[in-house]
Amino acid sequence: MIIYHGTNMDFDNIDISKSHKFKDFGTGFYCTTIYEQAKLWAIRRSRTWGKDAIIISYEFDDSKMAELSTQTFNDPTIEWAQMVMNNRNKLFTNHSDPFSNHDNKYDIVFGPVANADLAEVFDLYVSGRITLEQLAQNLAFKTDLNDQYSFHTGKALELLKKIGVEKID
Repeated sequence: MIIYHGTNMDFDNIDISKSHKFKDFGTGFYCTTIYEQAKLWAIRRSRTWGKDAIIISYEFDDSKMAELSTQTFNDPTIEWAQMVMNNRNKLFTNHSDPFSNHDNKYDIVFGPVANADLAEVFDLYVSGRITLEQLAQNLAFKTDLNDQYSFHTGKALELLKKIGVEKID
């Protein structure tokens, strides 16, 4: 499978420690199967941090995922929302929670991208202005979300082979 990483610089070695903390699935290296999504990530990163917008392509040997510890969310479910909220929460400390990856218990996590629309719904739930049932109802209507793979360990990164670099104009 081919996946894409949008960035503002080319590199050969992936260093997870340079990843921002408190992302949807925890500190990790994020890619997508959707070229246009990677392009948006690259443009956003370039505008924020300078340098060129770049898409790096990888061949991902997903046939070996079964050998690793993984978490997969095919749709935006309550469990997925808990995972995203827990990982984005700087005060969350229950790292043994199966819907947390602060401790990189999962080598790879796959699921939808939590976009700005969902962040607003999450905030409403966390602040107590909507119930868990209302959160679930909001998630049920979200079918147009992009996907993301996050790689959290060296074992996971071994499944990636860099195959291309493209500068976006």
